[in-house]
Amino acid sequence: MTFDLVTFNIAILCLALAFGFAWFVLWRIFAHPHEIGGWVVCSVLIAIGAAFVLHSYASEAFDESFWGHVLLTAGFSMIWLQARSLAGQSLPWRGLLVLNAGNLFALLIATPDPVALQVVYSVTSAGPFVVSIWTLARHMSASPATRLSMFGLAVAAMGEVVRLVVVLLYLTDGIPASLSNPVAIAAVLSIVFGITLCMFGFLLGVIERERSELTRIAVRDDLTGLFSRRHFQESLSRACRPSAGEARPLSLMALDLDGFKQVNDSHGHAAGDECLRRFADTARSRLKGAGEVARVGGDEFCVILPDTRLMDAMRLAEDLRRSVEAEAIDIPGGTLQMTVSIGVAEWHADPPMTPADLKAAADEALYRAKREGRNRIASARPTPVAVAG
Repeated sequence: MTFDLVTFNIAILCLALAFGFAWFVLWRIFAHPHEIGGWVVCSVLIAIGAAFVLHSYASEAFDESFWGHVLLTAGFSMIWLQARSLAGQSLPWRGLLVLNAGNLFALLIATPDPVALQVVYSVTSAGPFVVSIWTLARHMSASPATRLSMFGLAVAAMGEVVRLVVVLLYLTDGIPASLSNPVAIAAVLSIVFGITLCMFGFLLGVIERERSELTRIAVRDDLTGLFSRRHFQESLSRACRPSAGEARPLSLMALDLDGFKQVNDSHGHAAGDECLRRFADTARSRLKGAGEVARVGGDEFCVILPDTRLMDAMRLAEDLRRSVEAEAIDIPGGTLQMTVSIGVAEWHADPPMTPADLKAAADEALYRAKREGRNRIASARPTPVAVAG
């Protein structure tokens, strides 16, 4: 069995071009173009390097093979840089330049000795794979994409080590263009296979991160960090289903900041945004573990309280109302004091309530609290209502 290194370099070239195109598509779609653009550069460097080496076999031009390997090692160094970027680490541009300058110097020094040159080829290729594994293992959580990238990098590094061993054991000028040694064949195949796996892993890692970011945007409100209206609607529907099937208690708060429009008109939107953020912090603090707080409008909020009866929900609402009232918000020229009106409703099975029914009942209670003077709570049922003292 023989294996042609021309075929090997064609495979490297095609893979680099394919991944370069894939990274370019992600670069145009997702929200971190500069970071993903680095992967495009990485793929292009590997593709051009493979093309130079490939052409050197046809033209027997040593200079082209040399510069092809320089570009390949530069592309492999970019893998380390991009691994740091994906892990949220600072990008050592100076370190990368020094590393590539050192690789170039080592290749130039080793040029007169073909065996030494092959040793430098293997070391400068395997080095970025090893440090990339170290970066991912130390700074990233163990996700399927991370594990796939690390496995691919390990396979590629092992291939370079085996290639180095073959050269040293047989004291050859390098792995010849036509291979018949099974170990040598395994070495070059593991390199291309490992690079393919690690690139797939990094692609999946970037897609995972972007998907998480899109999910966060869909689930969370940017200003307050509370759940979004869309998430609230989905969560309320889920909460109502077990309540309907198992008769578990469920309550809902509808909240509205009193006089919020006047705050925006008199003090500006920056002051209004600060009021919203401070209310969100207070609500998270007072209702921690009790329910999900969501921003469903400009200054409108809802709190889903699973396994909570109406009177317990009223006590939580009154505690929250008092906490909000005690807040003093510093603004240029003075302070602001917020108050909140709250309507509380409980899901009931007779007749069965839909999520829309429960929301409407809480809204009606909120409107009544507003009509009765604000800075108070009201319930959707004729039960004793806690009023501000």
